[in-house]
Amino acid sequence: MGDTEYRNVRLTEDAYQRLNARKRGGESISDTIDRIAGERSLLDLAGVLTDAEAETMRDAIRE
Repeated sequence: MGDTEYRNVRLTEDAYQRLNARKRGGESISDTIDRIAGERSLLDLAGVLTDAEAETMRDAIRE
């Protein structure tokens, strides 16, 4: 197994079930956590648009 280090993590049953539900075929729980932790959040987009650009988008969506 090389230089891989392992940690024990305690999860509530509910948290484990939600995590397990997000597993893809062939993924381990560690693989799933790596994938989810690497996903971008909508918060990463904060500040990308100017207020004027955001308002233009809102108007377009309303139409």
